[in-house]
Amino acid sequence: MLDLKKVFKDIYEVSLTLFKIMIPTIIVVKILQEFGIVYYLNNLMEPLTSLVGLPAEIAIVITTTMLTNLYAGLIVFSGVTLSSDLTIAQATILATCMLFTHALPVE
Repeated sequence: MLDLKKVFKDIYEVSLTLFKIMIPTIIVVKILQEFGIVYYLNNLMEPLTSLVGLPAEIAIVITTTMLTNLYAGLIVFSGVTLSSDLTIAQATILATCMLFTHALPVE
């Protein structure tokens, strides 16, 4: 039989860890969007995204993943508005880029 107290403790610990990542990342990305820095980051990363066949809007996702971690990149990806839907190939390329570059400065 499952120990419900342990299950809820695990849920709380995992949620707390994710919130510690998600909330500051969302705030920083929103601030960067408001000051227009996201536009410049997109322009800087656009040649890379075009080279691998991704839309320019995805550049901020790759940049965030490089500087922080996968969870932050996924959070930013969920908030990015794309001009068209990603194909399966583009989603695979994005996932590969994110896995390859996550926390690059740390490593």
